Amino acid sequence: MKKLIYENKVTSAFKSKVIRICGDLGVDPNWLMAIMYNESRLNPKATNKIGATGLIQFTKPTARYLGTSTTALRSMTALQQLDYVKKYYAKAGNRIKSYTDMYLWTFFPIAVGKSADFVLQSRKYSASKIAIQNPAFDTNKDNKLTKLEVEKVMISKIPLTWRYYFQSQASDEYKEASLSFKATNTVVKNKKTVAYAGAGVLAVAGAMLLLGSKKKKTNTKSTKTTKAKAKK
Repeated sequence: MKKLIYENKVTSAFKSKVIRICGDLGVDPNWLMAIMYNESRLNPKATNKIGATGLIQFTKPTARYLGTSTTALRSMTALQQLDYVKKYYAKAGNRIKSYTDMYLWTFFPIAVGKSADFVLQSRKYSASKIAIQNPAFDTNKDNKLTKLEVEKVMISKIPLTWRYYFQSQASDEYKEASLSFKATNTVVKNKKTVAYAGAGVLAVAGAMLLLGSKKKKTNTKSTKTTKAKAKK
């Protein structure tokens, strides 16, 4: 069976169902696993402060749109709730072409399929309001979020052992802007990679960054950011 990111945190039945669902949707199951982990740590009962609940943090309006409720979703097992996860993403049709698109269908569907420089905004939500509500994505602090900024932050949350896998599927704009991807890709092309059997995962980004930091003799501090939920 195909190896998936975060598979050690779920049952084999859950993993099998995710693979089957994503096959029906025509998307990479690793994308869905990463999104569910980011949203709920794969906990079907997880609920945030505004009442969004479940594996992908269904809001009350979204739950009603899918013919259920957040209360009902919270009472379901992870396997049962996956049916509603599938139902939600099926609404996208064939518009989901990347991990970023799949995340944006969860976070801000209007941005799906748009260019990397698209600014997240709508008639209901201004660009500045969205940026203020989601400061973790506003990496340059200009009070607006672009699709590229969201892509950078979401990929940065992927564990190092899987990051190159996600980076290699990212937009051209991401690849051009990402120094860690460029460094890793150079090593890959020179066939100096560490391969993880069965996963196609290449874990060299961390090593490259560590080597660079030693040469410069600098210390870096890691920061942890949080994201306020935007309505789907």
